[in-house]
Amino acid sequence: MCVRMLDWFDYHGHMCICFEMLGLSVFDFLKENNYHPYPLYQVRHMAYQLCEAVNFLHERKLTHTDLKPENILFLNSDYDIVRSGRKRESKVVKQSWIKLIDFGSATFDDEYHSTIVSTRHYRAPEVILG
Repeated sequence: MCVRMLDWFDYHGHMCICFEMLGLSVFDFLKENNYHPYPLYQVRHMAYQLCEAVNFLHERKLTHTDLKPENILFLNSDYDIVRSGRKRESKVVKQSWIKLIDFGSATFDDEYHSTIVSTRHYRAPEVILG
């Protein structure tokens, strides 16, 4: 659901955090696959897991604020090559299990946070226009 922190240490005044090893991001896999779309059954599975992760955070009064394909990683990005149409090959991830990462901008409900959240590329037009 959400990335698991394994350990942390201080290195010359910098906090370093060790996380579990994960696969490629949903975005990077898509890019490496020449932007061929994911099969619908995998999109549904990933969407369900993402909703579960967001619900998990909201139950703990946390808001991620930076949901985007780059912050959704596969547990394992191994894939099969499949043919579709005329000699068109694409990669299909073997398992569509995902985890949410990058909680650097996350906020608790009772903390001050800017009304402008998320990465500009993924920001809704109405937020940009005010």
